[in-house]
Amino acid sequence: MEDLIFPILVIAAIGVLLFVLPSVTLGLVVISERQVGVVIKRFARGGNGLPPGQLIALNGEPGYQADTLAPGWHFGYWSWMYNVQRVPVTVITQGEIGLVVAADGSSVPPERILGKSVDCDNFQDARKFLTNGGEKGRQLTILTAGVYRINTALFTIITRENAQ
Repeated sequence: MEDLIFPILVIAAIGVLLFVLPSVTLGLVVISERQVGVVIKRFARGGNGLPPGQLIALNGEPGYQADTLAPGWHFGYWSWMYNVQRVPVTVITQGEIGLVVAADGSSVPPERILGKSVDCDNFQDARKFLTNGGEKGRQLTILTAGVYRINTALFTIITRENAQ
């Protein structure tokens, strides 16, 4: 039995090095095919924060980042600097629609109740939404049947399943 302890410890050490060390030393984050990586930056050089009233970072400020991580391996996301939340892709089933509510953007003018339509790849590109004048609140554009990689820090998608 004592002869087996050393090989087991070596195998365990190799396993730790293979699975823990890459995430620590290389900042490796793996996003699966049915996930979206929502990036939260813990701090930035110079201590610059987000402008007042802004929720999503566009220029590397601390906080929720506009850009998400697609499926695959991503390096440089060290745990002391970033937190990456793996959220499921948004699925709108056949015959359903998804209503979109944006948590950030320009204010909707008082004469309208819905945010204007903005070219942002069906809300999959939060950066384009914000830089092209996307407006905070309920959106005029809806999502139809399909699978979407949505930044859930910026957009809430309301479907029949989660409507209250």
